[in-house]
Amino acid sequence: MGKRFIHVFAAIWCSVAVFGAATASVGEDWLGDLSRTMRGRYGVLFTMQAEGMEPAEGYYAVDGEAYYLTLGVSEVYGDGRLRYEINNERKEVTEDRVDMKSFDLLNNPTRAFDFVETEFTSSVEQVADGRAVIELLPKKSGSALSRIRISVRRTGRGVEPERVDYDFDGDRITLLMRSIDFGGHIEVRRWNRQAYRAYEMISFL
Repeated sequence: MGKRFIHVFAAIWCSVAVFGAATASVGEDWLGDLSRTMRGRYGVLFTMQAEGMEPAEGYYAVDGEAYYLTLGVSEVYGDGRLRYEINNERKEVTEDRVDMKSFDLLNNPTRAFDFVETEFTSSVEQVADGRAVIELLPKKSGSALSRIRISVRRTGRGVEPERVDYDFDGDRITLLMRSIDFGGHIEVRRWNRQAYRAYEMISFL
């Protein structure tokens, strides 16, 4: 009886392991297609939702390593090396280095969908009608970003994001993608110090 229980348990465990590996593989397929689609030059209109805050409308445009993002009273310029965050209400510019390890869309949209297999484990929560919901968990312990949940859909261009949920150790931020436009006509504004010469400059370099 004991041996039979062990054999049954082993069979169940193996089937669960195989299923887990299969769902991870499916998740990686979706994520790979998502990463390939969200390259080049494109612009995204989005709505940000966070607990205790009014929804805020935003926009970001990406061209390779360069990007421009606007949300509320803030603007952000990035060139792949440095980022300039502007608070138009306080008339301040904060200069800092781009965090190339960040997968937070609001911090570095150029890497927002380049999830690396060595850094995240992925699992598919559901797939239906050309859409999928994928959960990503960081492999490194102590990460401030404890979970990412992405809703995607297949289009004529590939796989595009519809919703991204970030969990920063209990603080949740949701980004709803209202529209995505691709092509060379997308304007990606570049940092121009003269345009903000009246602003106070705060540098962390």
